[in-house]
Amino acid sequence: MTEPPLPGRTLGARTLSAAQWRLGTSLVQGLLQFATGVLLARLLPPRDFGLVALALVVTGLATLVADLGLGPAIVQRRDLTPRHLRTAFSASILLGLGITALVALLAPVAGVLLASPQLPGVLAVQSLLFVMGAFGVVPRAILQREMRAGALFTVSVTSYVVGYAIAVTALALAGFGVWSLVWGSLIQTGLESVLALAIARPPLKPLLGRPELRDLLGYGAKASLNAIVNYFARNGDNAIVGRVLGAAALGLYGRAYNLMLLPLSHLGGATIAVLFPALAEVQNDKPRLKRGYLLAVQFTALVAAPVMTGMAIAAPHMVVTLYGARWSGMVPALQVLCAAGLFRAVYHLAGAVTAASNRLGEETRRQFVYAALVIVGGIAGTRWGVTGVAVGVSLAIVYMYVAMSSLALRISEGTWGEFLAVQAPGVALAGMVGAAALAARLAMERLGAGDGAIFLAILAASALAMPAGVYLLPPRVRPVALFDRLAPNVARLPRPLQFAMVRVLRLSPDAGRLP
Repeated sequence: MTEPPLPGRTLGARTLSAAQWRLGTSLVQGLLQFATGVLLARLLPPRDFGLVALALVVTGLATLVADLGLGPAIVQRRDLTPRHLRTAFSASILLGLGITALVALLAPVAGVLLASPQLPGVLAVQSLLFVMGAFGVVPRAILQREMRAGALFTVSVTSYVVGYAIAVTALALAGFGVWSLVWGSLIQTGLESVLALAIARPPLKPLLGRPELRDLLGYGAKASLNAIVNYFARNGDNAIVGRVLGAAALGLYGRAYNLMLLPLSHLGGATIAVLFPALAEVQNDKPRLKRGYLLAVQFTALVAAPVMTGMAIAAPHMVVTLYGARWSGMVPALQVLCAAGLFRAVYHLAGAVTAASNRLGEETRRQFVYAALVIVGGIAGTRWGVTGVAVGVSLAIVYMYVAMSSLALRISEGTWGEFLAVQAPGVALAGMVGAAALAARLAMERLGAGDGAIFLAILAASALAMPAGVYLLPPRVRPVALFDRLAPNVARLPRPLQFAMVRVLRLSPDAGRLP
């Protein structure tokens, strides 16, 4: 287990291949989640989503405790033996059983604390997530460590389509209401674990070796503590909205946050999933560490900035078109959160640097401050409803952008000048896409068009502005190094698309990469 598969391939080649698969996985899963979310929003009321979001406040925390960071420890550890894997698998199962029992027992207490009489029943059933998910901790970590992104694609997409999209939709159509969301998450988690086990085939013979457990928990406990603190930051706002404003308001706020997060989580998740193991291999090579981090920031900003800008402009018509008029109360909160979207997407990349370099303690201190700011901002914002909460959370996100980026730059020996410079292309592209989207929206509104027609016009204008904006990027901010990295992939595209990409990215056919 000390060597990755296909040892003849360089780290760069394996990283590029994994990145292609992860981005493909994220694109497919993101589209599926978007379509499923639109359909379920038509079938179920905001209150059902709010109740499940309240349950997630509890189950999300328990999930982080359930494996004590054993998965990340397997990815990060340089020397990994079968005994480490057997110990991690056995410990994960025991922890999963314990957390399942604990959540079921404490469900009535959570119902009282979060002022939701229906919550205990939902939590009692959802507690099964932990024992079902425990079987997948080690095999998923193995697949990530070995950058077997094709296998991860199969696991993620199959479990989501069969276990969630189809199951939840069928149950919702059958009239199961909130329970369709509950049972769907259980089916998805169980199927994901089964598929990961079948593909990775880790050693399953029980073992709890003290030296191996100590090796894994030395890193895993820090990763778990860091994730727990981050959990309070990510879910403190949900708890506050649900407790103060009610389940219906939480349904609106949660839908706004998740819609903003949908493109970012898949883009960022794919990038981090590839970046973490890649940077772990070069953690002591500062120039390569910095180069990998800054390229990831540049790519993320180039995609996230224009997407968030377009979404904020389209929000009033997009929400009504996709979800219906009863969800229109989420629009102002969605626009505020989109304004903070780029900051969130970029600061998450710093986590790959701290994790790869085993500097999680320094990140955890920043996570504590972030969590406190989210909670304080959320409480203060409830005076102005879900939009006020969104403002408070967005200010906390900006703090985290500064704090985490400073840490990642210090670890990788980068500078703020370099960091801001690589984000300039994304900001410039966002300005061009935003101008096109706003012009389309204003023109269609002036014509008196309906919400659906206006949304489609904004979507079309943004889609056309993206490649045009990339082509028109001024030379001083044009990400030449990033585009050069993409050239080998462009060469494998079908001829018409290859021709278009060469022109848009201004690649040189005689660079030896394109036929």
